[in-house]
Amino acid sequence: MKTKAFAIIILIFFWGTQLNGQETSQEKPLKDFQISLLPFIGTDGSSVTDFRYRFSFNIVAGATGGIEGFEAGGFANITRGDLRGIQLSGFANSVRGDVNGFQGAGFINLVGGDSQSFAGAGFINMFGGSKQGFSGSGFANVTGKNYQGFAAAGFANITGGHHQGFAASGFAGITGGSFQGFSGSGFANVTGGHYSGFSGAGFANVTGGNFQGIAVAGFANVTGNDFQGVAWAGFANRTGETARGAIGSGFVNISRGSFMGLQGAGFANLVRSHSSGVQAAGFANISGSIQGLQASGFINIAGEVKGVQLGVINIADTISGVPIGFVSFVKRGGLRQVELTASDIIHMSVSLRIGTPLFYNIFSFGRRQFADERFNTPGYGIGTSIPLPDRWSVHAELHTSTLQGKWIPDTDQLDQLNEVRLTAGFRPLKSLELFAGPVMYNHLYSDSEENGFAPREIFTSKAFYDDTWGKYKSKFYGGVRGGIRLIIR
Repeated sequence: MKTKAFAIIILIFFWGTQLNGQETSQEKPLKDFQISLLPFIGTDGSSVTDFRYRFSFNIVAGATGGIEGFEAGGFANITRGDLRGIQLSGFANSVRGDVNGFQGAGFINLVGGDSQSFAGAGFINMFGGSKQGFSGSGFANVTGKNYQGFAAAGFANITGGHHQGFAASGFAGITGGSFQGFSGSGFANVTGGHYSGFSGAGFANVTGGNFQGIAVAGFANVTGNDFQGVAWAGFANRTGETARGAIGSGFVNISRGSFMGLQGAGFANLVRSHSSGVQAAGFANISGSIQGLQASGFINIAGEVKGVQLGVINIADTISGVPIGFVSFVKRGGLRQVELTASDIIHMSVSLRIGTPLFYNIFSFGRRQFADERFNTPGYGIGTSIPLPDRWSVHAELHTSTLQGKWIPDTDQLDQLNEVRLTAGFRPLKSLELFAGPVMYNHLYSDSEENGFAPREIFTSKAFYDDTWGKYKSKFYGGVRGGIRLIIR
């Protein structure tokens, strides 16, 4: 029985909202008051919608032609014209025209025109035109056109046009046009056009056009076109054709076009076109070209580099700057040389030098006969080359190698040869260089015979300096080395 009664009241309410009148609210005569039990059952009967009222009281529900003052309804208020003043109801307020004032309803406020008001509803506020002021609802605020002011909803704020002001919702903020101000939601903020201000979401911020300001999201920030400002996301940031500012994410930053500014990611930064500024990532940076710094925990990849690459592996097509890492490969204009060397300690060795003349990596392998044993010397180093006139050059290098009696050493005892090298080179041919120069050796080894380890006294000359640190001995010697370099183009 209660369900049927409730359904009848709902039908009466929506029937009243659909009635069509020919006069505007301003053309209708103004009366002091009316009292109704239900729509058209009251003091003015069926002509109630032909008048505006200063005071209107609806015991259950009622309809008027407009309000210029105060209206209260036990269940619903239906206004076929404009509302200027205060409107209160236990369930719903429906205004066909414009609103200027205050609306409070237990369930819904429905406005067909524009609204400049404070609107509060237990479930939803719906405005067919533009809204200016405050809207608060337990579920949603929906505006067909533009919104200016403060909107707070338990679930969502939805604006068909532009939004300027503050929007807070438990789930989502959706704006069809541009947004300027602050938008906060538990799940997502979605803006179809431009965005300027601050946007915070538990999951994602999505902007179809330009973005200017700050966006913070638990999962991702997505901008379809330009970006300028700061974006931080727990997982990813994605920007469109052009982006400028600072972005940080727990996993990845992706730019479909160019990016200028700072990119920081826990895993990778990916820029399709040009990057200008700083790229910092826990694993990888990849960019079509970069001007600035690429720094990663593992690999940096770029086409044209103007600046510095810092990572375990650096790869570039061309570089005007320096790659610093364990190994660097530059396709055009890079340094690639094979070196055959002899020294007073390592009688024969071969090395690969790769990188750029300013900073290159050295991978080497040598052999030497010591007493009745032939030992191997795998090694690694770094160096820099300074070109001089008339085909001369100077090279400074730091190098370290391990002295191994077998291919795979079966002991954890230390036996290491460290070198500081300075050589002069001369190129009689474009693909050949002769070099020689002094070396300072440091022999660092374990001074014990644990696990069958016997330290090797590989130097016949006397050390000019030696020291002992616990079970380790460190001795310094002078020497010379020389050889030929084959230049690979």
